[in-house]
Formats: sequence, C-alpha cells, structure tokens
Amino acid sequence: MGERATSDMLIHLGELRDLKPRVNYAERSSKTIGHVWGPRTIPDCQLLYVVSGAIEISLGPDQFVLESGNCAYYGSNSPHMLTISKETTYCSIHFDWNTEDTMPRHPVPGIENCYPRDMSRHPVSYDIGLDNGRTVRLPHRFKAPSLEPIFGSIVVEYREQDSGYEFVLRSQMMALIASIVRLRIQEVPFDSERRKIAPALEAIRLNPGIHWSIPQLAKMCGYHPTYFADLFGRLIGQPPKAFLMNERAKQAKRMLLTGEKLVNIAETLGYGSVHYFSHNFKKMTGLSPSQYRMHSEES
Repeated sequence: MGERATSDMLIHLGELRDLKPRVNYAERSSKTIGHVWGPRTIPDCQLLYVVSGAIEISLGPDQFVLESGNCAYYGSNSPHMLTISKETTYCSIHFDWNTEDTMPRHPVPGIENCYPRDMSRHPVSYDIGLDNGRTVRLPHRFKAPSLEPIFGSIVVEYREQDSGYEFVLRSQMMALIASIVRLRIQEVPFDSERRKIAPALEAIRLNPGIHWSIPQLAKMCGYHPTYFADLFGRLIGQPPKAFLMNERAKQAKRMLLTGEKLVNIAETLGYGSVHYFSHNFKKMTGLSPSQYRMHSEES
C-alpha cells in the first residue's frame, strides 16, 4: 500500500504529495461512562478525535487521556484499549494511507482481540516525507481543536454516500492529513540538526530575491563554506542554490495568482529581466508564467 517499514517500530509512508488515502469508516458518536473497546488490533489505521468528555487510552504500554480537542492516532500493528471515563462525544476515522482503490473497506471483519500480554508491545510510529527533504513523525496524541470541522465533514460525506463520495472522502482525508502535518511542523519547527542551518533557511525564505552565496549563508550559521554546503545538502536533500530556486518558484506562484505584473515579480525575485525570469520559471514548473496564471484561473 505504499508503506515502507524502516524498522520494527517505524514505517515511512513516503512523500506527502504522493499519498492516496482511503477512508474506510467514519462516525460521530456518543458513549456513556464505562464503555470499553479492546484490548484489540485493527486492520487499518485510526484517528480518534474527542469533541467533549474524556477517553482513557492504553496504546501498548503507554497510557494517556484524551479530552476535548485532543486526537489520537495509531496503526494496524498497535495493540490498544479505549475506555470512556466521562460521557463522551467523539469522531472516529478508519483509513488506509496509500491505495489506488477508493472504495471504503469496513474495518470490523479485520478487528481482532488480543491478550493483555500483547499490550506490552510498543505502538508502531509513522513518518511522512516533505518536499524539502524533511520528514515529520506523526504523534500518537496531539491537540487539534481546529480540526473538528474537517472530521465533521468526513463523517457527513461517509454517512450520505452520494455519487462520487469515495473521491470526495479521499480529498477530504488528504486535507486532514496535510493539516495534521502542518500542526506538527508548528509544534516542532526544527529538530536539533536543522537548527544548525536555521538562520540560512530563514534568510532564503524571507529574501529569495537576494543572490545568496554559500559563504554568506555559511557565515550566518558560523560554519566553513564547505562544511556548511555538505551539512545543508544532508539535512535538506538538495544544495543551497536548488533550495533558493525552489523558494523563488513558490514565491513567483503566489505573486502570479494575485495578479502581480511579470516585471515586478522578476525584480522582486532578483531576476535581471522578465525573459530570464520566464525562462527559469518554465524550467522549474514546465509552464510559462502566463500559462501558469491561465491554468490556475481556469481551474
């Protein structure tokens, strides 16, 4: 299904842009105190969002409480048990990460009870690759009050099952995953390694029109240019010049969509002429600036 195990405890899901998630089941429900699920395993993955109340969760040997605005995530190889500790309203989504098939497959036939001794097994972790070479580790528990509307939309679409609903569910699920990734990035903006080049990354993102040299960027971070270039390539997955060009392309797309004149875009992004900007933009995107703007307006 596109998942690649990197160890017994970690699965790399591939690049965010390449994922094709499938919603298998979605519900919004309320339960009274004492309702229990498990210990069990599920055949797919699950996101559990608490609207109100509280759910006690045992995820392998880890235990925690989900309260209003909290979300839990776990996969098929993670024994777990859920206990309602207050009258609770929640949203639950079962899904597969990456499959061409869009039709939901109800998880119930694949849910299995497990022995209490199985709860000593730690839950599997998952990470997702981003365009800049970075990976984001999905937390098993996180705060996400802003995501309640997306959960609600997925539940409604699954219940109604109008024509083409499975494709709508895929797009909504992709939006939910992207939102979770963004929240994670905001919580952990840089790991300890990436902090070493944070000044250079910030300079490029804030001022992509400057023709930054490797010695300039290296000096910001306090490193020799050769060491800096090697470190940057290892952490980002591309050399500084390629990262700068990608940032320029992103900024150009934003400016094109807001109707900015080509001459202003070229000047802002450090290109000597509109012709030079247009040539580089087409090389990066496969479209001329005019074609990109026209395509976006038609879409």
